[in-house]
Amino acid sequence: MGATKDIREAGEHVTTREGQAAPVKRSGWLTFSAVVLIIAGIMRVLDAIWAFRYHGAVPNGLKDATLGHSLATYGWVWLITGAILIAAGAFVLGPSARTSAEISTTTRGPTAL
Repeated sequence: MGATKDIREAGEHVTTREGQAAPVKRSGWLTFSAVVLIIAGIMRVLDAIWAFRYHGAVPNGLKDATLGHSLATYGWVWLITGAILIAAGAFVLGPSARTSAEISTTTRGPTAL
C-alpha cells in the first residue's frame, strides 16, 4: 500500500509514498553506453588540448580543410564536443536517458571528421 510503479525506457522507477524515488534498475547496456560516451568525450578533450598546444607542421597547412586553416578552431570544436559527450554520458547515468541519447547522436555525426 502506498508504492506506485512507473516503468520507463531507462529502467524501473519506483516512487514511494513519501514521494522519493527508489534506486533505478538500469541495464548493463545503458551503463556501457554511458561509459563509452564519457570516454569519447575525454578523448575529444585530449584532442582539443593537443590542438591548442601543437605548434609544428600540419599537412598542407590545413589548406581546404573543412573548418579553416587554424588548429585552434579544431581545438574549440573538439573541446565543445567533448564537453557535450561527457554531459550526455552523465545524463545516461541519470534519470533522463532519452534526452542524452538524442544529444549524443546529434553530436557524434557531425564531429566524425
